[in-house]
Amino acid sequence: MDLEQKSTEEKKTLRFDVVFMDYLSNYTEDEQEDILSQLLLNDNLLPKEDVYPQHVGGRLKNGEVYFIIEYINQHEENPIYLDIEKITLNDYLDLMIKKETLQTNDTGR
Repeated sequence: MDLEQKSTEEKKTLRFDVVFMDYLSNYTEDEQEDILSQLLLNDNLLPKEDVYPQHVGGRLKNGEVYFIIEYINQHEENPIYLDIEKITLNDYLDLMIKKETLQTNDTGR
């Protein structure tokens, strides 16, 4: 009898500050799901630095809402997400130029 492994996908856990969760609650459920899926996709890709806080920009799938996330990502640890706030398109474009934006499933960056 052959046995098949049902899933090889490793479960990931994101770490959040209470303030982050409070600000995230200002977004709709769909927007929250979009933001969290982007964080899962990028969790291992964020640069590790001993200086903090760091930040990264993002945009929702609808392309109409832009945000910046503040986080700490020290060596030997997983990132801790501290804050999230909406930003303007111009602010987001500045972050794109500096390559400080989250990758998305649809664009690769």
